Order: sequence, then C-alpha cells, then structure tokens
Amino acid sequence: MTEAAVPNLLRPEQVADTNEEISRLENAIRHPAAQDRPLMQRQVRALKQTLETRSPQPYSGRELDAAV
Repeated sequence: MTEAAVPNLLRPEQVADTNEEISRLENAIRHPAAQDRPLMQRQVRALKQTLETRSPQPYSGRELDAAV
C-alpha cells in the first residue's frame, strides 16, 4: 500500500520566522563589514526554496469549490 508523498508543510509561525531570517540575512549581506557573503547567499537561497516548496498554498478554482 503506497500513499502519495505529502510534504510536511510549514506552520504560519514558521513561515513568518523564515521570512524574518531571510530579511535578516539579506540586510547582513548588504552591510559593508559583512563576512562570508557567499555562505549567507546560499542560506538565503535555501530558505527561499524551503518557503517555495513547504508553504501551504491557498485553494483556487475547483479546489475552492470542492472545499466549501
């Protein structure tokens, strides 16, 4: 018996925390005295990828009709 792989979605607090972390890292990258910018840029890309793949998506179209 195989089930479709359902991703472990982020909770709203986790989405907010991840967005704050992205903002913090982007501000740190722009700081003139920032060290290890490539590492911070990789972290930002990874966090954005996490948000893209693990954030809940709102219902749309037929899904919205079926959900009601």
